[in-house]
Amino acid sequence: MAWERIQNWQESDVGRFFAEQEIQCVAASFRFQHFNPARDTLWGWRDTEGRLRALLFFSGSILHPLLDMSGFTEKEAPPFTNRNALRSIIKKMTQRPCRRLRSIQGNSLLTTLCDELVTALGFSQKDTQEYLLMRFPFPHDRPDFTNEGGALSRSTDFFAGKEDKSMKTTQSPEKHPRGETLHFFWGTTQPDRRFYNELYELQAAYEQEEVLPRGSPFDAASCRWTLDSILKHHLLITVERDGALIAKANTNAWGVHHVQIGGVYVRPPYRNQGIAGRMLARLIEELQGQQKTLTLFVKKGNSPARKLYEKLGFTYVAPPMGEYRISYY
Repeated sequence: MAWERIQNWQESDVGRFFAEQEIQCVAASFRFQHFNPARDTLWGWRDTEGRLRALLFFSGSILHPLLDMSGFTEKEAPPFTNRNALRSIIKKMTQRPCRRLRSIQGNSLLTTLCDELVTALGFSQKDTQEYLLMRFPFPHDRPDFTNEGGALSRSTDFFAGKEDKSMKTTQSPEKHPRGETLHFFWGTTQPDRRFYNELYELQAAYEQEEVLPRGSPFDAASCRWTLDSILKHHLLITVERDGALIAKANTNAWGVHHVQIGGVYVRPPYRNQGIAGRMLARLIEELQGQQKTLTLFVKKGNSPARKLYEKLGFTYVAPPMGEYRISYY
């Protein structure tokens, strides 16, 4: 029962671990599907029966501490009790130039522990954010959005439940009451120059308001890279009113059994008008054909967003799995 580096990241039990624990780590599962051996590294901990019970996954600049919590108490998780071993592993993970640590993301308990370890290694924490994990009901429990809170009605089902890599849409813009037009972008459907520039403005505003660590400068090139990645790999929905794009939301991670929603943003002058609710209801409808559980994270202190997600039908994942933390370095 000791930590060991996983040399063959394609081992079946590694994929099984991500699939079984995915509700708490959809983003990590998505990154694992795009594993880059030259950049990423995995360490695992197995119990006496040889079953993989914990992972330290360093992907790009992000460290994900992951634990199968079944059979363990919050304060007595054997994989994470030997701090000297963990500190040594994290030191090995981060000593290569291509693995600059920028954030630790995961269950609040494990992330806090890793924060202590990397601080002891000389890393300086810039900021930290606490989130609650929410999930959308399974198909047979879904609420009817058609007449709920002014939600937009469904017009077409362009998702057929296939693998997300094969899904493309030629979804036409949808005109709705209140002078709103919804636009969908996914794969082969890409925005023209005008829409791209406006989407960039929305993405930049979202990152500066919701994502950037305290005191960090805005990186325009990184923002464009993120937007390009969203347009390539994810479904993005945006709302147009008065000839301008005023709101956006998108998927940001596709797992084996889950799809994660993020990037929800409405320009300040248009807030408190029900736009986010209508937009998200429409996004949820488009994702129904995937037969995957939808998840999202909401900041603990963001009461308006929490009320909106609750109204849409999202429920909280019980702690400790439902408590999430991102620490920035």
